[in-house]
Amino acid sequence: MRTVIRYRGEYATLPTWAGSFFFHASVYNERMDIRIKQTDYQLTPEVSNYIDDKMRAIEKLLGDDAELARCEIEIGRDAGGQRHGEHIWFAEINIRYPGGESVRVTNRESTINAAIDLAKDEAVRQLRKGRQAHTRFLRKSGAAIKNLMRWGSE
Repeated sequence: MRTVIRYRGEYATLPTWAGSFFFHASVYNERMDIRIKQTDYQLTPEVSNYIDDKMRAIEKLLGDDAELARCEIEIGRDAGGQRHGEHIWFAEINIRYPGGESVRVTNRESTINAAIDLAKDEAVRQLRKGRQAHTRFLRKSGAAIKNLMRWGSE
């Protein structure tokens, strides 16, 4: 088992002991640290590029925090007795960034691309929800301070 890192277009191979403990392959986008783990699945270049394209939306949503964020993606076939039928492919996304809650999303679908799509959509929804709650808190606290300054001095 070998770990390959792609950082801004350049590839490097790590020794087996360095990266195989947690992740089989690590892929880096332009700014965000993206790590991909495969379970019963061989990552193809098409799927790797597809994941990069989908993670750009998350990177854009994080803004300046994207450089400090870590996105861990696990893709593969679902474990257990089910080896054929619907919903055998899964995608799991974990996003951790400073100053925010960590986001964890799991999805099972009939194709790997559909699982990645729906997991990404749910992660974006959770990130937006957290950002809206933070913005709402700042606005309400600012309004409360303004009212206190306006009416509290009498």
